[in-house]
Amino acid sequence: MRREAAVTPADLDAMMPAIREALQGYPYDKFYSYPARRGEAGRPGWVRHFVSRLEEIADDSQWRMFGNVTSAGPLLLAARTARWDREHLGFPLSTISVLLAPDEPDLRTRTNALLRECLSHLVEAGVKFASARITGDHLDVAHAFEDAGFRYIETVVWPVASTENTAHPADARVRLLEDRDIELAANLAARHSYPRTRFYSDGRFAKQQIGQMYAGWVKTAWHAGDPVLVVESDGIPAGVFTCRMDSQLSADLGVMYGRMGILAVDAEQRGKGLGKALFHGCVCVLHKLGAQYVDSGYSTKNHVSARLHAREGFDSKYEETTFHLWL
Repeated sequence: MRREAAVTPADLDAMMPAIREALQGYPYDKFYSYPARRGEAGRPGWVRHFVSRLEEIADDSQWRMFGNVTSAGPLLLAARTARWDREHLGFPLSTISVLLAPDEPDLRTRTNALLRECLSHLVEAGVKFASARITGDHLDVAHAFEDAGFRYIETVVWPVASTENTAHPADARVRLLEDRDIELAANLAARHSYPRTRFYSDGRFAKQQIGQMYAGWVKTAWHAGDPVLVVESDGIPAGVFTCRMDSQLSADLGVMYGRMGILAVDAEQRGKGLGKALFHGCVCVLHKLGAQYVDSGYSTKNHVSARLHAREGFDSKYEETTFHLWL
């Protein structure tokens, strides 16, 4: 059934003039403050990346976009129901992204209406759980999600650093993952990832499910050819860290970007500087691959990670709040 607010690729094309106008000075995009080169006609890199993401979402069957345009401007939400998530957690779940929501007096009311359309679609599709990540400054939107029953879980900070300023000499304990390490590395991620992430903080997820998901992330990164690092203690891998180069972000922002992924260190081996060694090794590998900048993400509950990022010269660029809703 076609919902009134569902956006097709043809609808998106018709909405693009209003979208481009609304993007002028729009402060809520994740990449708004990321270092970038200005493109043709002085267009900011984050705007190019925004349009690239819209086109990618419109062409991906795992996404469903909802939106409208009124005299106050456009409003766009999108929900992604990923096959990977269902395969690793055993049930369908969705992530809702607020793509574009310019400030205006009726924003909360409009968001409420659009969100109802989105959630009705998810329920009809058999989705059991939905999460949303919203910029911490966008209170009208956050309150609209609370109106719909979503509950706050955590806040994540996204910082960026220049690899020229943060690269360290190689640590002999850190090396790239090898075939023989994959099961051990996946097990490290399953058992020793940060225990207060958004999934662990939601008591309705079974810990075994979450562990399997983290293990799956490591294996997926490895099979995709992304750099996966391990750090050894007494010759045995005791920690793992995933990272990757982001070609689309790099092309759109005009500078080369690497991105940090998930880090896990054996709880019995902590206090030996293994996490810091992995962190430095990740920056070093990304720098060698051509990254001029690297971005990361950490929960504000994780004070150890916050201190490490600050000491290594990472500059906070974006803050997002995470909400969960069981359907």
